[in-house]
Amino acid sequence: MLKTRRVWSAASVALIFSAPLLAQSSPTVRILLPERPRLLQGQLVDLVLEVRNAAAVSNLKVMAGATDLTSKFSAAVKADLDCDNSSDWVMRANLQSFDTAGDVKLEVSLTAGGATVSDSRTILVREFNPPSGQRRNVILFIGDAMGTAYRDAARLVSRAIVDSTGKNSFREGYFDNLLEMDKMPVSGICASIKTG
Repeated sequence: MLKTRRVWSAASVALIFSAPLLAQSSPTVRILLPERPRLLQGQLVDLVLEVRNAAAVSNLKVMAGATDLTSKFSAAVKADLDCDNSSDWVMRANLQSFDTAGDVKLEVSLTAGGATVSDSRTILVREFNPPSGQRRNVILFIGDAMGTAYRDAARLVSRAIVDSTGKNSFREGYFDNLLEMDKMPVSGICASIKTG
């Protein structure tokens, strides 16, 4: 009985530690966009695709609603995305824009390492009609080193539920309001990625 228990324990431990390794071996594709992407009509954005664990990439197809964006993407460039010496690729379509307001579904499919993989994201494109006449002021809000994880943490701590005494009471893992910077009509994120 004790011997059987040890064998099952060893098998369980081996399965737990090998599961992430097995999961990493299958190819994946991911569209890199900020969380809840919101753009203005005509706003320029770089579209980036990351392909992980693929010996080769082919048959790329990128659609934004009914518009085919495949020809806008560069050829796949080899990259080390996870610092694990796996075969990874990056494809870019720089300075793209969406001219129709509303939700735009961005869909990508390709063949990676013999398997067909896909991903999709929805982008909210807001109508943009600048007022006529001379603009007097421009406000540029720069939050340096404020990635999505730091903004999520700030939301959780500073915008937690307010209790009956008027104080913020922290509810673990929840926020009940957005930060003021999240309510601004335009936002953007810039990432520095080493490719060589």
